[in-house]
Amino acid sequence: MGRRCGAAAVPSSSAVSDPGFRQIVILDGPSVLGWEAVREIEYGHTLRVLLDGMRMAAADGLLAEGNLPARAQLVFGALCEGGMLLARSPDPEADLPVLAAEAERLLEALKP
Repeated sequence: MGRRCGAAAVPSSSAVSDPGFRQIVILDGPSVLGWEAVREIEYGHTLRVLLDGMRMAAADGLLAEGNLPARAQLVFGALCEGGMLLARSPDPEADLPVLAAEAERLLEALKP
């Protein structure tokens, strides 16, 4: 589960290496659009995809039993924080593989 979902959850190195992208999309976006609008967009896209992937993994026996919507919300929060770490990093290209590996470990820990 970790490798498939983790790869989808980690931004591309081209997005991470572009300081303008990091500033506008990750750091300034919530201020401009408003927190509620940003969360609605994130929920409608990223969280929905994450939850759907977790439901498929659970159906295949790749996730431990439990409340998938709550678990997806918690994982989503961790991945969003990873994005903020990259956005504020002085060397995001160096930090990207580290955070990707940690995201994979986090997702692997959800297995039964």
